[in-house]
Amino acid sequence: MPLRLSCNGFVGFLLNRSESADNLYTESVLDCIWLLAENMDKQEERQLRTELLVLQVKQGQARAFEELVDLWQRPLWSHACRLTRDEQASWDITQEAWITIARKIRSLEDHSQFPGWSFRIVTNKAMDWLRCRQRQRAGVERVAKTHQESEVEQPAQKGAAEPTFQELISRLSTEEQVLLSLRYEQDFSMVQIGRILAVREGTVKSRLYHARMKIKHLLEDRTHDRQQ
Repeated sequence: MPLRLSCNGFVGFLLNRSESADNLYTESVLDCIWLLAENMDKQEERQLRTELLVLQVKQGQARAFEELVDLWQRPLWSHACRLTRDEQASWDITQEAWITIARKIRSLEDHSQFPGWSFRIVTNKAMDWLRCRQRQRAGVERVAKTHQESEVEQPAQKGAAEPTFQELISRLSTEEQVLLSLRYEQDFSMVQIGRILAVREGTVKSRLYHARMKIKHLLEDRTHDRQQ
């Protein structure tokens, strides 16, 4: 039976002690926790690794910050991309977010909150980018025109391939796609998602419910079309 550990329990106690202990104690604790991590599932291991790296970053270990970036770069970029629908801008947003993270990480008291905290920073950066883009009238008109052209429906052809599940997901609003990504890809709780998006937990639940219902209806429509 896999060993289950909570960073709020024994491991959390060791981490808290490590912040005020000497380097020899800290290194011994880290070696011990890495061994324990081998018996955790993937999600638990990532969470524990994150907390350890945050601790090491706060102790001034530059290599630990590089590993933290390696661990969370892709999830943060994917989140920015879902918000902006712009891959290149999302890389820029993510890099700006890492600059903010590096500057403020020492103020993060609870290491376990790093995932939600970093996603919130990316969300704010993405919202700033979107507001700036909206102010650029020429850019907005160009994007709108491109969008309209891409939405022109082509005459249905007999034998055309039915939409894939991912294509059905793409028919949801950006907000709905972000919610589904945070919940089912990143495995954030309702409370964490609320903090990331700056909305109440009840609002998250309601929006998530409506997003799931839309997917259900899209799947039903696809099944109906297949039977015709």
